[in-house]
Amino acid sequence: MLQFESSSETPPRLARYLYAAQLLRGRRVLDIGSGGEKVARFIAERGARSVLALHLDGVVS
Repeated sequence: MLQFESSSETPPRLARYLYAAQLLRGRRVLDIGSGGEKVARFIAERGARSVLALHLDGVVS
């Protein structure tokens, strides 16, 4: 299950992810900038055909 920074943000974010998971079931998903693999894994576990997640962290100089 997804772990969030604080319990106050859990219900709204979880509701959005559950809604998105229904829409994406059976589809190929490109997840850009969602903050790592948590959301991508969540969507994949709920039936997305495949998920490619991209997230850049840090500063490039």
